[in-house]
Amino acid sequence: MNKIIEKMNADRTKEIHQLALTTRDTEEKILNELNILHNYGITLLKISISTQWTKIMDDCRNNLLPYGMIDSDTLQKDIMELRSNISIHNQELSIPVNDLQTLYQLPITHCTFSLKNGKFYS
Repeated sequence: MNKIIEKMNADRTKEIHQLALTTRDTEEKILNELNILHNYGITLLKISISTQWTKIMDDCRNNLLPYGMIDSDTLQKDIMELRSNISIHNQELSIPVNDLQTLYQLPITHCTFSLKNGKFYS
């Protein structure tokens, strides 16, 4: 009877050991896949940022307002403030302000990028 119990214990120990090895292998595979996905994500983020900066720089070279740097909410706020400031002097803007999208298509800017302080001026 003891031999049967010892054999069962040995078999059970072997099964547990095999299960532990399989679990470890599976965990390693999962961690490897997660690492690959993470690296893909980082690469996609870098490509996205690079693409965005390329678009911004192209817009600047063409004297266009870079949407990637100045969103429509900021533009709307700034135009309303400018409009208010110049109306005091009986002046008005000569560019269309009722359609902000048009402003992104007009050659109305001059951009400067300073590497020294990392700031972008438009």
